[in-house]
Amino acid sequence: MKSKKKVSLVLAIVVIILVSLLFLMKFKENVYIGNENLSRLNNAHKDEKNEGELRQKFAVLYSSPFQKGSEILVLNSKERENYFIKDSIGLGGIEVDDRKNFWLNGTESISLLSYNPSKDVLKDHKAKDMTNYFTFDNDIKIVVYKDKEDMFSSQLDVEYKEKKVIQQTVKGYIRVAESDGKYVYAFADLVDKGETSSLYVFDLASGKLIKQLNMKYKFANDIEFFRDNVIVGTKGRATVINSNNFGVSYLPPINEEYETSKLLKVSEERLLITSSSKSEDSGINILELDKDLQVKNEKNLKFPYVEAFVKNDKLYVIGPLDDGSGGSGIIGEFNINKDYKKTAQLEIPKPRNHDLWIAGVEILPENF
Repeated sequence: MKSKKKVSLVLAIVVIILVSLLFLMKFKENVYIGNENLSRLNNAHKDEKNEGELRQKFAVLYSSPFQKGSEILVLNSKERENYFIKDSIGLGGIEVDDRKNFWLNGTESISLLSYNPSKDVLKDHKAKDMTNYFTFDNDIKIVVYKDKEDMFSSQLDVEYKEKKVIQQTVKGYIRVAESDGKYVYAFADLVDKGETSSLYVFDLASGKLIKQLNMKYKFANDIEFFRDNVIVGTKGRATVINSNNFGVSYLPPINEEYETSKLLKVSEERLLITSSSKSEDSGINILELDKDLQVKNEKNLKFPYVEAFVKNDKLYVIGPLDDGSGGSGIIGEFNINKDYKKTAQLEIPKPRNHDLWIAGVEILPENF
């Protein structure tokens, strides 16, 4: 009996260690830590960290799973505002809603917080478990929780107009979920004991699961709606699902050394796929597609890259600086209609607490 108890204890410890490593890896996915492969790339921009006038505002979240307290910095070329969230740890994502609240989730803690900077009010929304993913778009709020009992399952919660419409547990680790207003699409890896990936399709009105599509390609962190298609940014080759009949096709493969990172809709006529490579001096690579999803242009900007946004025909690229701390970064603004000419650049400073890392960046609405 004692030997069985010892074996059970050892297995329990191993499981705890594996789960902790998984959570830390998920946190690191959102942390913009520089690496040695970016050193030459960053050196090229060091003498011009602040260039032109960046009018667009961004919110930068600094956090750490090892330090209590987090910081939010709102900045552009002319303004900087700091906000401090003292009772938080391990925050790994930031979004802003139409009421100008920041939403923050904890990848290393059970927390889903909203913060109103104008009123300096922090609200804890009592997350029931650690979150894989969350997003808020107008009247739709999507939160994905890690399953308490099965690390290879996820709990999907969806609210529409403040009413819970979906609350289901599905197999797999949901990496991203989005809604087009009619359906909710959730992409999951590690389905069927880690062997496959799936796209779950839920009807928003009824809350029912109507389709489970097995994915040929794995690992996606982004979903975009383009014309009548749902584009899933699967690794190496993006997957296309026709939203009318759920037919599946694939975009042309990107260069083998690159990995699909983000899908950016410029308009109904133009879609960008951004990617990056681990090779030195690569920077952000852009594949530009037309309305028929045919390759129109390919461009490498030689600019450090971990995140990107599109707004008003401008591409905003966020990258780390190369000191290895993860506490500072750089924002570049590029004109899409002028062959991606750089029009502004701004350094993201280190946080006041130098033990924190950049854990997320969000582009802010014009009236913020």
